[in-house]
Amino acid sequence: MASRGPRHPSFDLLSRYRGVLMGVQILLIMAFHYTEDLSNAAGRFDGPAQLFYDYIGSSGVDMFLMISGLGLYYSWKRNPDARAFYRKRLTRVLVPYAVVALVGWIWLDFIHSHAGAVRFLADITFVTFFTDGVKWFWYIAVCLVCYALFPAVFAVVDNDDRNVAGPWGRTLAMCVAASMVAVMLYRFVPAAYDNVDLIVNRLPCFVFGVLLGRLSYERRPVSMTIVSVYLIAVVIMLYPMQMDDIPLVKSFLRAALNLLLCICGVAVMNAMSRAGKPALTGLHDVLSKVLGWFGRYSLELYLLHVMIRKMLNLNDLPTVRLRYEAVVVIGAIVLAIPLKRLCGLLQHLLCASWIQRNVMPTTIAPRKGPRNGTATLRT
Repeated sequence: MASRGPRHPSFDLLSRYRGVLMGVQILLIMAFHYTEDLSNAAGRFDGPAQLFYDYIGSSGVDMFLMISGLGLYYSWKRNPDARAFYRKRLTRVLVPYAVVALVGWIWLDFIHSHAGAVRFLADITFVTFFTDGVKWFWYIAVCLVCYALFPAVFAVVDNDDRNVAGPWGRTLAMCVAASMVAVMLYRFVPAAYDNVDLIVNRLPCFVFGVLLGRLSYERRPVSMTIVSVYLIAVVIMLYPMQMDDIPLVKSFLRAALNLLLCICGVAVMNAMSRAGKPALTGLHDVLSKVLGWFGRYSLELYLLHVMIRKMLNLNDLPTVRLRYEAVVVIGAIVLAIPLKRLCGLLQHLLCASWIQRNVMPTTIAPRKGPRNGTATLRT
């Protein structure tokens, strides 16, 4: 079989295996939610679940934001039309959210807690996320903030520098600035920080993801030696040095660990595809298809997973128990397919409606035909 992919590792592999990486991250997020339930139930637990909770944690979200930044860079680079960009991105995120969140928030605010219509409107529009720290479906709020900031971030990262050191420096400066915002909120407005920490702590990951988009778009080479050195350094800082005791540092170290492991993973996948051995090629194709499926349905899986998980826990069916956790995982997987199809139909209808409203209508202008002088349609 002919070899596929670049011979030498480059950042382009992150784009080439984007769907696979998204599949890995949604599985890591599901696993984190289960270990989080274990931690809340037991206070402290041992074994692989404890190691996962301590050193991988919720870094799947951080990696999702980096992958999102990478994808947005490609999208904007190919078509810098703000209206088309936001129409596509917002419908892709908000339509699935609306379908799932309507069910979830109606159940919570009208049936479970009897909070009423005002609270329902505040919850579903993320008002209570910023005012009260209500963090159900919080990832969607993070996406909306990142989309709003993206044009400015793109302009800084994509400044026309031939030397790659320029984009690196500007990106790191933006990451430092975003981190300082988080530190200032934590230091001087702790109540507000507690509400929005999930956003402000992760903005640097999104900004760095936009830089990854440029490096991938330009097919910049990756030195696996340097990646290995950084990986060892991050592991040392996480475990022997115990630097994960600082919340913001812990978030960054986990994100760095996840990213470095992803780079190693896609390099291995690329090597498998080029090996020319049927066994390795077959394994590569199977992994690509399975993980790619999870990546393709990642948003739907996330929304369904967090909704079912909360519903079970609030109904005294703790997902710390494997039978209820199985309901969460299997339910999300089974429902993801019809949800995506329904949302695809709704998105198509929304796009068709937008086109009808915005495209100039066809008018009839008199023009002589080639022979008989009859009027023809002119648009």
